[in-house]
Amino acid sequence: AEEDFLLFAGIWSSWIQPQTGAEIQTYSIITTEANDLMAEIHNVKKRMPVILAAETALNYLAESPENRLTFLLPCPNEKITAYRVSNLVSNSRANRNVANVLQPFSEGYSQTLF
Repeated sequence: AEEDFLLFAGIWSSWIQPQTGAEIQTYSIITTEANDLMAEIHNVKKRMPVILAAETALNYLAESPENRLTFLLPCPNEKITAYRVSNLVSNSRANRNVANVLQPFSEGYSQTLF
């Protein structure tokens, strides 16, 4: 169902690079304060991407830039699940197309990114 889709809120810009005349597309994901689940994982900066349900994302896009600020809230804990990532992800020589790359999150796991 459409309400099952979760999307990241972001901003983008298109500009001309003065030296080459090339059109440059730049993008960024908007972050907000972490919900309880993400605060455990991203425990230094305590932030997370703004995650919107599909219908909310449509409303976000329809609003004026000033009113979009009201949508930049942490995603409810129950909408997301945390999984720790295997060290295979950061190993460029490993075959990363294997099922054990994603492992269920566990409280006792060291919560470092690398």
